[in-house]
Amino acid sequence: ALWSARGERLLVVGEAPGRPAAPQIELSRGLDGGFVMTHAACDGGVVALAWRLDTVETWVQAAALRHHATVSVRDAAGERLAGPPDITLGAGLDDQKDMSPRTFSLSEAILEAREPAPPRLLEHPDTGQLAAITVVEPVGWVLTLSRDASSMKAAVARQKRDVHVFSLIAAMLASIAALLLGHTLAAPLHRLAAALTRFTSGETSVRAEVHSEDEIGLLATQFNQMAAQVGGLLHSLEQQALRLQGEVSVRTAQEERLQLLNTELGAARDQALAANRAKSTFLAHMSHELRTPLNAIIGYGELIEEICEERTFTDIAADTRNIVRSAQHLLTLINDILDLSKIEAGKLDMVVDDFDVGALTREVAETVAPMIADNHNTLRVHIDAVDTRMRSDRTKLRQALLNLLSNAAKFTDNGAIELRLRHETVAGLPCHIFSVVDQGVGIPESAQATLFDPFTQVVYPQVSKRTGTGLGLAITRRLCWLMGGEIDVESVSGQGSTFTLWIPSVFRSLGGAESWRPLRGKKRSQRDAPNDARVAPLRASGPLPRLKS
Repeated sequence: ALWSARGERLLVVGEAPGRPAAPQIELSRGLDGGFVMTHAACDGGVVALAWRLDTVETWVQAAALRHHATVSVRDAAGERLAGPPDITLGAGLDDQKDMSPRTFSLSEAILEAREPAPPRLLEHPDTGQLAAITVVEPVGWVLTLSRDASSMKAAVARQKRDVHVFSLIAAMLASIAALLLGHTLAAPLHRLAAALTRFTSGETSVRAEVHSEDEIGLLATQFNQMAAQVGGLLHSLEQQALRLQGEVSVRTAQEERLQLLNTELGAARDQALAANRAKSTFLAHMSHELRTPLNAIIGYGELIEEICEERTFTDIAADTRNIVRSAQHLLTLINDILDLSKIEAGKLDMVVDDFDVGALTREVAETVAPMIADNHNTLRVHIDAVDTRMRSDRTKLRQALLNLLSNAAKFTDNGAIELRLRHETVAGLPCHIFSVVDQGVGIPESAQATLFDPFTQVVYPQVSKRTGTGLGLAITRRLCWLMGGEIDVESVSGQGSTFTLWIPSVFRSLGGAESWRPLRGKKRSQRDAPNDARVAPLRASGPLPRLKS
């Protein structure tokens, strides 16, 4: 029930007790033997809670039935409120044996702070009864739950015995199951291990028996697959080893034959070199011996020609002029052969000095002017080089230019021939570049690959009437190499040709392993090609000959 500060009852549930005297916590006996607990409420009001005595008794009986124990409730003074009156483990708690973690007396438990205290376990020294005691706050009631210790010990002993029996049976069953499982697992594993041992000893055809589809059966299947693959690989390796042995035998025989061939080739090379040296020596001596009578023939022929012209013997003068020209042509051939022999023999020495390359260019142009005029051609000289100083072999450069200009005059009729000179830095090296451009018959692409080989001439209808030994371009190329330079050709059949020489402005001696190719693989500009002719790719050339110091 709830009363206001003026004593008015505001709310009641059940049978309301009388109005309490003071608004504070109080537990007292009611008029009907029950209990009333009051507590102050807000605004000066009072709350009262009342219950009958048989309510506590009913709860105690239910708890005793539930826990199979004796339950009793006493107030703070020790007076029984509910439960059987013959419980000896309720009074004199201080005399009992406290089995809880912390020993305490009932009075101390009641006087402690108003916080829930854990239950205490006590044992009666005479009867051996066990009691669980707790204090109900804030009223200080003592709730006791007691039970005979012997029944509990019997139950514990019975439980322990049951546990022991069950553990023993379980251990026996586990041992039997482990024995059976071990036998079941060990037999296929033993068979698999035996198969693996035989396989590792070299018996590649061995296979493991598969009696189940479990993990061990799967393992045996995988082992059989692996054994089959390894057996196949081993068989393949054996076949390859046999094949390699056959190939090694064949290679050994081939090497023996190659060694024999190398020996024969070495002997043939030595013979060829000896023959070449003998040929060069023979040509050098013969050319030197032939030039002396030829010079005499030329001298006497020119003398006879002058006498015939003075005495107006026209027919004899014409015949004598033909004799002189033939002798001069023969002398030119002999000189070319001699020069080529000296180059191949390594006896053509370099004479290096300083000279004006522009003046040399004009001198060469004046020298070949009569030859160019024979076929009604014109010669134009273009010098675009600001620096015309050069240090090299003047005679060999002059001979190379004369060879190129004479070829241009020979294969050009009623056309123009140009001699160009410019100075550029090629591959980091200052060079003087000479170009001889003609409007002649041109050179077929098929003939350009062997154009610079000795004793090689272009043979096709337009040039079949030309004469020569095919040594001019070969000698020119060798001279360029000796001067540390290079020569290349660009030509279109029927439109003309362009021969270009790259000569370093300052001579440097180069060995065969230091051959210099300034523009190898690079195309030259269209302005150097005659009549907008197509630019042919540069060809690879042989190594430079080693110079004689």
